[in-house]
Amino acid sequence: MCDRERRRVAVIGAGASGLTSIKACLEEDLDPVCYEQCEDIGGLWTFTEEPKPYQGGAVYDCLVTNTSKEMTCFSDYPFPKHFPMYLTHRLVKQYLDEYAKRFGLLQHISFNTKVLEVEPAQDYNSTGSWTVTVQNGQGEVTTDTFDDIILASGFFWKAWYPDIPGKKEFTGRIMHAKHYRRPEEFRDKTVLVVGNSNSAGDIAVDVSRVAEKPEVLDEGPLALTSAVMFCDELPLSLATGKVAVKPHLIRLEGNKAMFEDGTCVDRIDVVIFATGYNHSYSFVDKVSVALKNFDLYKLVFPTDLPHPSLAVVGCVTTAGPVFPVVELQARWATRVMAGRCVLPSAEVMKRDVQVMQKKYVKTDRSSPKMKKVNNLVLRDDIAELLGVGTCFWRQIWTDPVLAFKCYFGPCFPYQHRLCGPHTWEGARDAIFSAWENTYFSLRSGLKSPNQERKYQKETFIFLLLLVAIIMLAWFVNMVEKEQFP
Repeated sequence: MCDRERRRVAVIGAGASGLTSIKACLEEDLDPVCYEQCEDIGGLWTFTEEPKPYQGGAVYDCLVTNTSKEMTCFSDYPFPKHFPMYLTHRLVKQYLDEYAKRFGLLQHISFNTKVLEVEPAQDYNSTGSWTVTVQNGQGEVTTDTFDDIILASGFFWKAWYPDIPGKKEFTGRIMHAKHYRRPEEFRDKTVLVVGNSNSAGDIAVDVSRVAEKPEVLDEGPLALTSAVMFCDELPLSLATGKVAVKPHLIRLEGNKAMFEDGTCVDRIDVVIFATGYNHSYSFVDKVSVALKNFDLYKLVFPTDLPHPSLAVVGCVTTAGPVFPVVELQARWATRVMAGRCVLPSAEVMKRDVQVMQKKYVKTDRSSPKMKKVNNLVLRDDIAELLGVGTCFWRQIWTDPVLAFKCYFGPCFPYQHRLCGPHTWEGARDAIFSAWENTYFSLRSGLKSPNQERKYQKETFIFLLLLVAIIMLAWFVNMVEKEQFP
C-alpha cells in the first residue's frame, strides 16, 4: 500500500458503473480519482446526435427502458415519483446527473481524460499498487500511482460483427447499432437489421416508420419471442407487415441477402448489425489472462492476480435491471479494497467461476465472449458476501410485514440497504411505497392509495393466517407421531 492514510483508487469511466463506484469508495473512506474520456457523465446514457470518435455504445433516440423505475434505481436513491413507469434515455441521464450531484461525485472526476495504460507498479508484488498513464484534452500525458483500480467503463465499446461470407463485398452500407440514432436517414430504403437483441427489435420498429421494408433477422436458433426481445411495438409491426422476420443469414452477395431457408432478399440498401459487443480493456489486458478471458470471481475480481486491488464493475449482461447489480459489485469491490471483506483463495475462486459458468452463466449468442447472468442469483451471491442480504427468519419476528414484502414481492434494490454496512434509513419506506410510486403516473382511474394500502393489509393478514395454519398443522402432525408411533 502507498504511504498515505487513505487508499487511492483509480475509477475508469464515469457512466452508471463509475458513478456508483465513486460513491462506494467514499462510503469506505477511500480516495477515488475517476478518469472519463468524454466531457460529461453518463456513459452510453449520454445521447449525441452524431457518433463521436472516442465514443463507445450510445443510446438511440427512441430508446425506453424495459425494466421499471422501481426495479432499476440504485438502492438508496429512488427515481422521482413523478417519473413514468418506464423511462426514456433522457430521464435516465437526468437521474444520473442528480445522483452525481446529490452525493458529491463530480469533484472526483477528471473529464476529457483518456486512460492509455494501466500496469503494475514497481512494488506491485509487495503492495499491489498500479501505475496509470492518462492523456488529457490538451494532449498532455501524465502517470500516477494508485493502490487500487476499478474498471468501470463497461463493455459497450468493441462492436461485434458476425463473420458473414460476402460482407466485405456488399455494395450497400454496413453499420453497427452503436452508430444508430434516428430513422430519418433510412427513408424509403430497404434495411436489414441483423440480431435478436432488444436493440434489434427497437431499431427495426423505429426504421419501419420511414423505410421501405425493414427485415429483422433472428441470428440464433430461438424463435422471435418476448423471451428474446422486449419491444412492445414489434408484434404490431410484424402483424401489419411493416417488419418481416427472416431466419439465419448465411451470405451477402452484391446487394442481396441469402438465408438458411433458401430465400433471398435483394436491393438491400443498409445492413444494421445489432449483434452486441465484446468486452475489451486494451489498456490493461496484458496484466491478467483471467481478465482477458473474463474469468472473474462473481464477474468482479480476476482469479489470477495475487492482490485484490483490481476489480471490474459493470461488465455484465443480465435479463433484468443492471443498476442494482453494478452497485452491489461496486460496494463489494470497495469493501474488499478497504480490507473489510476478504476474498477466498485463488483455487476456491477458480472453482466458483467454473461452477458459475455451468449453472447460471451462458454465452450470449450474439457476442461469444460476453456472459449473460441470472440477475437475482448474482445479486444474492454478492449481497451475501457483502453482508447486506436480508434474513427472513430474523425479519419475521422483528418486522413481519416487511419480511413478507421482501420475500413474497419483487426484489427491490432497497432491500440491500436494510442491514449490513451503509444502511439507508429510507429503505423500508421505499419498499412500502414502491408500488404506489410505480403507478403514480397512471393514477387516473386506478385505486386510490388508501384502497391499495387496504388491499395490501388484507393480503398480508391472509398470508399470515395461512402460515399460522401450516405451522399448526405441522405441530399437530408431530404430536400425533409422538403419541402414536
